Amino acid sequence: IVFLDAFSENTIPSHISDQQFFGNLQRILTEDGHVITNANVPSDAVFNGILETLSSIFEANLLLIHTNTIENARVIISGRES
Repeated sequence: IVFLDAFSENTIPSHISDQQFFGNLQRILTEDGHVITNANVPSDAVFNGILETLSSIFEANLLLIHTNTIENARVIISGRES
């Protein structure tokens, strides 16, 4: 499992959220490995871009959303179909 929780200001730095970065992670994962990304970014456009990138690389993507009065949290779990 690789867990990503890196932010600069209110967004994930571009060099760890692009196709090349996630492609490199996908290549080093074992068959049952997963990438878990904290995607609690401030705008739907940024979130949709991250989700689109992950979907172009990984066979399966599971989105978990938690909402409460204090904060919203979005996490994406990516890996192979099982």
